[in-house]
Parts: sequence; structure tokens; C-alpha cells
Amino acid sequence: LDHRPLGQRFASRGTLIEVGFVALLAAVAFAVRAYDLSDYPPSMHVDEGTQGLFALQILRGIVPITSFASLNTPFHIPILAILGQVAAIATFGPNETGLRILATVYGASCVPLVYLMARQGWGRVAAIVAGVAICFNNLHVHFSKLGATNIETTPWVLIVLLCLWAAQDAARRENARPLAPYAIAGLSMGIAQYFYFSARLIPILAVMVLAVAIIRRKVSVAQLAALAFGALIAFAPLAAQYTRDPDAFIGRAQSVTIFNANIAQHTLGREPKFPDDIV
Repeated sequence: LDHRPLGQRFASRGTLIEVGFVALLAAVAFAVRAYDLSDYPPSMHVDEGTQGLFALQILRGIVPITSFASLNTPFHIPILAILGQVAAIATFGPNETGLRILATVYGASCVPLVYLMARQGWGRVAAIVAGVAICFNNLHVHFSKLGATNIETTPWVLIVLLCLWAAQDAARRENARPLAPYAIAGLSMGIAQYFYFSARLIPILAVMVLAVAIIRRKVSVAQLAALAFGALIAFAPLAAQYTRDPDAFIGRAQSVTIFNANIAQHTLGREPKFPDDIV
């Protein structure tokens, strides 16, 4: 394995070829996801339609924008996520392409991030395999073609994990304690909360990674402070909204949990019995 710092690797001979390959792979990923958005998926999911109609209401001035952290939206999704759809619809038109194109960008952006993570941990061959795999992964392509905010969480997860991993690599190899990766990870973690609700799992993943770093003594108090400060700065406006409307924080999760009677019946059939039906 190449154990040099990531920056030195990309400054070495062959950098342009590698960067060109990653850029090409990202372009292919975008093309795969952006192909025939108007007809595929052939039907529109209710979440797509609901968010698309709300975006049109904002675009036409029916719904005012009072704050980028506003929760006065479908499913209490922070309005910042829907503003991206507003911009896309304004650019590409009030159609399936305009509604779905932003998801393809988020999906394609995962390719270079996955490549970098694999490159950091296991070398060039593993990075190529990982990049190609995520480029054509059926599930990832599917959610990258939906005009909803689900896929928008995934790049933020990768950025957080990549920053934490790179910083711990620096501590292991050079006994360095850089603050920037932790600050970026914190900011990314906080910003991610403005998108799909699955972003709430990112702090849990971060705690697991940090626990290992603390046990191995590869993280400093200053780095942890940089992480916390970055997350706090980014999340504070949304946290203030949740303080005023606590139901918005847990409402969507309660409505889609498998333990909700309607969802359980929809998923498992009539009169579901736990835990037998889950198994």
C-alpha cells in the first residue's frame, strides 16, 4: 500500500492521469443518472410530487421564504434542501428533468468521494474498483434519479468520514494533529442536517470513528473542539427552529417507523405480528 499522505500522492507522477480517470468516471456516473429523466423512473413517487409542487409554489411567490432553516415545508424538510430544487426547476423547467436533475448531481458527486476514501485506505486498485462499483450500483443510481432529497445526504456522509479518516491517517503516520479536517467534518455534519432525515445518523457514525481515535490516542482535544464548533455553527439556525417546533424534529421519523401501525400494515400486511413478521 502507498502510505504517503494523500496530498503527496496526488502531487506525484501520474497525477493527471488519475485525476482525469476520476473526472471521467464522475462524468459517466452523471450521464448514467441523468439519462432519460423525463421518462425514467416511469412513475413519480408521491414524495417527488409533493416536494416538486412546493418548489413551484416558492418559485411563483405563493410561499414566502422567511428563513433558510424554515420547517414550514412538506414532511418538515428544512427549506434549504427544497431551494435546490427550486433553482433546478427554474433552470430546466417545471418538468421531471427539472425536478430530478439535482439528485443526479448529488449522486454523481459520490463517485470521486468514494474513490478518495478507498484510495486513502487501500490504494489505487481498490479505489478504481470502489469508484466503478458506486458508479453503476443499481440502488445508488435509482435514488439518484428521484426528485426527492433522499440522495442528498450521501455526499455529506462521505465528506465527514473522509475528513476524519484523513486526519487520523496523518496522526498515525506523521504524529500530526491538523484542525482543518475536523472543522470541515463538523461543518459538513451540521450542513447535512438541512437535507434528508437520514443525516441524523452521521453524528452516530462520527462518534464511532472518534471513539476508535480516542482509544488509539490519535485525536486531540483541540481537534474535537474544532469538530464540535463547526457542527454547532452550521446546525445552530436549524436547532433554533427545532426548539420552537419540537414535533418537527421527530414527526417524520414517527410517521415512517416500522412500529407505526399504518406503516407496519403497509409493509408486512394485515395484522402484523412482531417480531415474527420482521424475521
